[in-house]
Amino acid sequence: MSKRRQILWLLPCIAGIMTLTGCQDSPDQSFEERSQTTLEIVPMTTSFLNVKDLGSSRADYENHLPVGYIPFHQLYPSTTPEHRTIGFFMTPEETTAVGNVIYDGETDGVSTWKTTVPITNDNDYYIYGFMPREVATGSSIEAIDGGWSKGVTMTLQHFMPLTTSDVCTVVGLRKADSSENIDNPAEDVVLGNFSYKGAEEGKNRVFVLLKHLYSGIHFRATIGSEYHRLRTIKVTHVELEALNISEYVNITARIEANSEGNDPLKSISYTNEGATTNMSVVLYDNAEGYEVPETAPAGFLGCFAPGSSNAFVLHSTYNVYDSKGNLIRENCHADNKVNISTLFPALGGLNAGEIVTINLLIQPDYLYQLSDPDLDNPTIVITT
Repeated sequence: MSKRRQILWLLPCIAGIMTLTGCQDSPDQSFEERSQTTLEIVPMTTSFLNVKDLGSSRADYENHLPVGYIPFHQLYPSTTPEHRTIGFFMTPEETTAVGNVIYDGETDGVSTWKTTVPITNDNDYYIYGFMPREVATGSSIEAIDGGWSKGVTMTLQHFMPLTTSDVCTVVGLRKADSSENIDNPAEDVVLGNFSYKGAEEGKNRVFVLLKHLYSGIHFRATIGSEYHRLRTIKVTHVELEALNISEYVNITARIEANSEGNDPLKSISYTNEGATTNMSVVLYDNAEGYEVPETAPAGFLGCFAPGSSNAFVLHSTYNVYDSKGNLIRENCHADNKVNISTLFPALGGLNAGEIVTINLLIQPDYLYQLSDPDLDNPTIVITT
């Protein structure tokens, strides 16, 4: 097996604090037999950049880049928990151990994670990785000239171009003392650094920085105040359909390590694969439904590969209740077409890490002139 290249096979996994246990994948038997310790990982990321906040152009784009890293579980809008996954390539000495990070739920609001890579006290490692692991059928890294300490070329194969996952790559890490509060990490989390030395039990913690590789659409639904006096709307199913999108996308990223705290992601390319088709993902599904508020709505997030599509349709299903809570209309449907190039012509499309917020309003026109059936079955419309 090559010392410079290792295939990362598909294994189910998911990102917050994670615990490392024994590994069955390491090609170095002597490495497996050494004393192993427990490693905690705290994934960090920046907020999505909402392009609506930039106005009508990207002329002042550099001044609006997100700054500072937050714990991944605090990201808003957030991706679905089952897709919060990290695939790790760890390179102890001259070998490459392959590991996956498995989401293990939440206890008292704190995310926990598990993985299969062993850590040995005082061993030197280089840690590279991506998220989410479960959506790719095969991925790999290859050290660039100079070895693992200089960086890697990462190839992510057969990713879904439309997903509820936050597709990311690791862009840096920093050792953290076990006493540090994960919600208030020190500000010296280092971009461009991928080296880590195994520590003794109880002091094995590392902050991992993640950079978004996909664009996003954030849907926020509200109900008109006049209509809300008469009716309650509960959304039960939200589905996002991308039009004329390829079946898969392959991603190639060149990551160059540095000691200056610079962004190590030097280049990234997206290659479409397969036939062009319409593809859908479920953003929300709950039979009890989400009651649409008048203000401060929760959101529904869809992510897609930059350049893969600008045309989408949001399919919504909802129930209508009267002021006394009686169900008066069930399984109402609304379809809203979203073309980013048309809604935001100055943007054309979205780049990696950018997100656009689409506001939806549930309220019939000419409320008091409508017949009862129209009143009971309003339409969800785009108001942005």
